[in-house]
Amino acid sequence: MKAHPSIWFSVILACLFGCFLISLWHNPEAQSPLFFRQTADYRADYRNVLKYAGNNDPYFHDTPAPYSSSARAERVAPPFVFMIAYQIDKLLHKAKSLPPDFYHLVESLWMLYCVLFLFAGLSGGCKAPYAHFLVFTLFLSSIFMFALERGNIILLSAGCTTFFIFNYNHKNKWIREFSFLALACAAAIKMTPAVLGLLLLEERRYKEAVRLVIYGILFFFLPFLTVQGGFGILPTWLSYLRLNTIVYDWIPIVRFNFRYWLSGVDTGWWVYHVFYFCGTIVGLSIAIVALFTNRLLAHQWQRVLQLVLLFAVLPSNSGEYTALYLFAPIVLFFNQSSFDKRDIFFFICFILVLNPFYIPGFTPGAMNLAASAMLLVLTFQSGKQSGTPAVTALK
Repeated sequence: MKAHPSIWFSVILACLFGCFLISLWHNPEAQSPLFFRQTADYRADYRNVLKYAGNNDPYFHDTPAPYSSSARAERVAPPFVFMIAYQIDKLLHKAKSLPPDFYHLVESLWMLYCVLFLFAGLSGGCKAPYAHFLVFTLFLSSIFMFALERGNIILLSAGCTTFFIFNYNHKNKWIREFSFLALACAAAIKMTPAVLGLLLLEERRYKEAVRLVIYGILFFFLPFLTVQGGFGILPTWLSYLRLNTIVYDWIPIVRFNFRYWLSGVDTGWWVYHVFYFCGTIVGLSIAIVALFTNRLLAHQWQRVLQLVLLFAVLPSNSGEYTALYLFAPIVLFFNQSSFDKRDIFFFICFILVLNPFYIPGFTPGAMNLAASAMLLVLTFQSGKQSGTPAVTALK
């Protein structure tokens, strides 16, 4: 009897993680590039958001004069994020008499909660053999280690998105409804997961899509009432969001998106911007085609994967942790009852994206190439489909 592909996948990832540990033991610096600034800015995403949330004035609190572009460009999280952070900040202020280790305990407990929520969502949706082993090995990936090191709230967003992906078609109407609330929560944290709402429209579930939109509006806008300035702060937040895009558009740094290929362009300002403009046009073209043809893909995991790749690799400022959203479609991929030779391509790409063993000159490029290649293949494949949309089979 042949071993299920998920078992091979898990074993390969576990072996690569073993190579990571061996290399870390002999030469820690060799694996440090897996992390942002080689861990010199440990858990900064968590601690900065907590700091900005002080005095419940996240968009202006402790901003150095004269409000530098970099300081403003970092404050782009929707108020829902700062609402959560402010509650944690209040708890910490009440505990000033406790030892300093208490602060680290709260931080660790928050991260543990987010991780367990994501793990539970993936485990609940995994139908492959040795499901827990498969899910566990996903947490050995460089993507998860990077997200944990940053302390980014995307861990919570990924957990909510995962719950939606596995339950938006659930037979129980209450679980389905909770999945809509979960996606609304994810969108209120990172905005981009809102793209997955397209799945309901593709299946002509218009009433549920309307409810999802209402939940999304409530989760996103009501938290403005909890921060100083209320809705009056909305224009400021939008200006910060635009500034963030401008700042990161022109910085040729390694990120998890198609701009990775521009990070090595060092032939002058004009050449860089010509390449950037062309890349932007290509990215927008792919997005338009993918959004209109996604419903034609034959399998649910393909539809979900394509949409996730759209909001993971196309935004201008997309850190490696956005690949956390790929965990759910990877599990859906291995939930298949049968596999064909074409699936080997995706199998290899998943390994390249999640690979925890850093190989200089290979690992970052392979990760980005694999993600871009999957998006291109799925978009080309959906564009060639014809006839009745595959989503009708799901109803």
